[in-house]
Amino acid sequence: MSPRPRIPPILFFNRKILTVDPQFSVAEAIVIFDERIIAVGGNAEILNLSESQSNQCDLECHTVIPGLIDNHMHYMRGASRWRFEARIDGVTS
Repeated sequence: MSPRPRIPPILFFNRKILTVDPQFSVAEAIVIFDERIIAVGGNAEILNLSESQSNQCDLECHTVIPGLIDNHMHYMRGASRWRFEARIDGVTS
């Protein structure tokens, strides 16, 4: 199996980044590298971290939110299909 090609960091800037950290802070920019968030902060701070080979994406005033999972259940469907669904009680993250 050949190694996966190295993709340069991606820098998203110029808008509202909802972090969902314990303080629910809002940032202006974020850097993602190797499928992980490696930096979050203000535009100037993050742009100064930028490497020449990084991909930059101006969000043009759009908002970035974490992936949301709709985990609600409809009672009638849940009652008849519960044994076919994944059990998530006790899951903490």
